[in-house]
Amino acid sequence: MFLVCLSCIVFFSTVSGLKGNLYAFANESVDSPIVSTTSGQFVGFTIRQTNVWIGIPYATPPVGILRWQKAQPYIVNDINNGTIQNATHYSPSCSQIERVSITSGPFDEDCLYLNIWAPRAPPSTSSTGYPVMLWIHGGGFQEGSSTQIIYDGLSWTNEAIQENNSFIIVTINYRLNVMGFFAQSALKDSNGQIIANQGITDQRMAMKWVQDNIGQFGGDKNSITLAEQSAGSYSVCLHIVSPLSAGLFHAGIMESGSCDIPFYMYDKEFAYSITNDLAWRVGFCLHIVSPLSAGLFHAGIMESGSCDIPFYMYDKEFAYSITNDLAWRVGCNMTNSTEQLACLRDVNSTLLLTTMSNVSIPSSTSLIFKDQLKVIQVFPFNFIVDGVEIPTHPLQIFLSGTFNRIPILLGATHDEFLLRVLYEENVHPPKSSEDYLNRILPIVTYNQSEIEALYTLNLFNSNYSKAFVALMSQETFICGARRMAGYMAEQPTYLYTYNHAPESFWLSLPSLIIWPGAYHSAEILNLF
Repeated sequence: MFLVCLSCIVFFSTVSGLKGNLYAFANESVDSPIVSTTSGQFVGFTIRQTNVWIGIPYATPPVGILRWQKAQPYIVNDINNGTIQNATHYSPSCSQIERVSITSGPFDEDCLYLNIWAPRAPPSTSSTGYPVMLWIHGGGFQEGSSTQIIYDGLSWTNEAIQENNSFIIVTINYRLNVMGFFAQSALKDSNGQIIANQGITDQRMAMKWVQDNIGQFGGDKNSITLAEQSAGSYSVCLHIVSPLSAGLFHAGIMESGSCDIPFYMYDKEFAYSITNDLAWRVGFCLHIVSPLSAGLFHAGIMESGSCDIPFYMYDKEFAYSITNDLAWRVGCNMTNSTEQLACLRDVNSTLLLTTMSNVSIPSSTSLIFKDQLKVIQVFPFNFIVDGVEIPTHPLQIFLSGTFNRIPILLGATHDEFLLRVLYEENVHPPKSSEDYLNRILPIVTYNQSEIEALYTLNLFNSNYSKAFVALMSQETFICGARRMAGYMAEQPTYLYTYNHAPESFWLSLPSLIIWPGAYHSAEILNLF
């Protein structure tokens, strides 16, 4: 079954506040639901017609020697073996920089947990179980969490039950930023293969856990839809192209994101350079195209993101250089890469995060527009074309037709870039044609005459900011979604544009609204 539902760049992708003790009122009665899983036995709670389990571990905590390793299956220890554990409190969010009104703690490297909302009533005997939606949060791969209140699945699940469209919602945490997208020349597995894109291995481990266990919750392991927004949509792209994810999901929803956003993917050499720089300061769209994801899902949802947005992807050399720069900044500037890696593993994660923003990031050429598009890197640690998790650029896989063919719903909001304008253009909006062009020419592939012909100011009442929003929304998100739909047109593919301007502003920053519009992430208000 294909689940149809709708849900950024780091500054505006996350919602204020975590759930905390949102379910503190839940009554753990004798009727509390108990499940047996590969992670042990867990008791949840029931609210109205929905059973809820929150904070179930799906992977071994990636701490100590496991920092920056691929996700490992969760192992039930002797203490927990045979005991019923509470799944009634949210886990910490994965390590990230706390920002007032946007993200809040607690944060921890031990963060690989998931949450499940399932109908209380068992599925009918004539069915194979309820369809499942596995939600991957956005946040530019730098921040965000399944514990944010915007991703609470209770209302959505209860409404679906009342409409006789019952399904199960699963939300997950995965490693982010320098903790989850780290590359270093000595970081290899037992076969000598590079280890990178750790956050993607987390997502896949969660997908495998759902495959193995969702039947215990009344779900159908053969009807799993990956649903994501923004950066999460980029993850769907990677699973679509990954043979490692094949069979783990069966449909996809991609909201405001694609595999050609040029902020998120580097080569391993670039990642290494950033790591080296960090060390000095202490002393002072991929699952779809990945063969590793083959069979792990059966459909996908891509919201405001796809494999075709040019922010996210660079080659390995670029990534290695970032790693080296980072290491130098935190006092791990030794020339021996093995010693450097050991040094970095001993560095406190908070220090790595705070130093990360000081890493020197050069302008780089996107892998998508090799000779045309120059991009100033915003996020130093992101996806890397490592030859393993991401063997080559996803677009090459789409063009070759060798991706996981599943039903897909994808699209974008009409005014995606409105929030980027709010953050960067509010104080000094473009005042002239020259100013307008100077801002956009370095980051788009069109020449000046093409821009002026397509986005004439008379279409925007001579408002340069509105022209900027329109152009960048099209260039960055909308056109990418349309191109992605074209790549996948031989399978069931559905394309949308979200036009509704919300009456409220869920980022708790209403003063930043300059004019009404369907901004990036606006559709999430009408989902959860």
